[in-house]
Amino acid sequence: MKLLKQRDLDLNAAVEICQVDKVLTKQFQRMRQESTPSGGNIDGIQGQKQPKRYVPPSQQKGSQRGMCHYRGSSHPYGQCPAYGKTCTNYNKRHHFASVCMSRNTVDPSQRKSLNILQADNVVDDGPCDDLFIGGINTEKSDAWNVSVNIGNGKMVEMKLDTGADANVINAKDLGESTIFPTHAALTAFGNNIIKPSGFGMLDCKIGVRPCQKLKFYVVDSGLSILGRSACESLNLVQRIQQLRHAEYSPISKEKFLQDYHNVFSGLGEFEKEYDIQVRPDVEPKIQPAQNFPFAIRDQLNETLVQLEEKGVIVSVDSPTDWVNNLVVTKKKNGSIRICLDPKSLNQAIKREHFTLPTPAEVQAKLIGKKVFTVLDQRDAYWQVKLTEQSSFLCTFNTPWGRKRFQRMPFGICSASEIIQKRNFETFGDIPGVH
Repeated sequence: MKLLKQRDLDLNAAVEICQVDKVLTKQFQRMRQESTPSGGNIDGIQGQKQPKRYVPPSQQKGSQRGMCHYRGSSHPYGQCPAYGKTCTNYNKRHHFASVCMSRNTVDPSQRKSLNILQADNVVDDGPCDDLFIGGINTEKSDAWNVSVNIGNGKMVEMKLDTGADANVINAKDLGESTIFPTHAALTAFGNNIIKPSGFGMLDCKIGVRPCQKLKFYVVDSGLSILGRSACESLNLVQRIQQLRHAEYSPISKEKFLQDYHNVFSGLGEFEKEYDIQVRPDVEPKIQPAQNFPFAIRDQLNETLVQLEEKGVIVSVDSPTDWVNNLVVTKKKNGSIRICLDPKSLNQAIKREHFTLPTPAEVQAKLIGKKVFTVLDQRDAYWQVKLTEQSSFLCTFNTPWGRKRFQRMPFGICSASEIIQKRNFETFGDIPGVH
């Protein structure tokens, strides 16, 4: 019938509908097979039903003499011997145990361990409840189990079930305790009825939380369960009425820089120094002094002084095997950048050949991401300190004498892979950093 209702039905759509229907049919069959009346996960109250009122046979429809469902034999109407009697199976009124509709599956020897009070009106059980049980199993989940002290130092492992409106305790966990008769019934999937042996009032305590007197229905098998109300009373769960975003005030750029000024001032430094390795078959070379335009000499001298104050370069007074030229470039902000021009030195440097990530590799890792932050290392090369021997390899000429780099300079052929290696060693284990 469902296929007939579909418009523009083709073969693929028909096959897909049939496959979905087949899977759903198997799932419903499996659910009905797993619904057995032993154990108990109480998922909720299906509703409350008032106890059926007894109607004497004299008031029932029809006047013919027949078999009585309350005695098990025939008798004149209005003269049923079972009227006013109590069933010994489940303590129900107005019928004998031999015709009781609620079959008791409890071993009589086990039932004797419970002190069931037969007197009427000892404890009021309230209206007769029909409790709905979502599924029957005996599997335990440590994440939703808690040890409850039910008095006299007795600890019982109970499952937290926020979908249940009643508490259930296994008769084995209860031990020899007083329970009272009850007319409540537990209903599982497939309308399977589980009749509790009775109910009891237990003083429950968990850790240092206040003690709470809770009502428990006693069953003969399955897990002991704490329902929703009990979980709230014992402060195990809390009802959330509304979800709100955490209130916060965005921090300004000035406030951020002020709070973390030590991160944004000075020159950083990686822990590991860089030792430049050179080939022994390449002869050292000393480049001749280079002339700089007079228009930039003052600015060049000022920049060199600043670099010496930062510890990037230092003056050289002793002879050195290598002397390189200097390249000066203008930045967008008007300042100048000093780079080494080590043509001969680059031919002698042994590279480590650390693999640099390609743009395609980085883009592949960003698939599905929505928020991005780009961090730029300020003067990244200068954050790698050189060994003293490597520092003398980076000596260069200036109009004011020779100087050498104490930090890795711009221009050497291995600089890019060394800085990438240092970044990977420092930040490579942080998830989401590329």
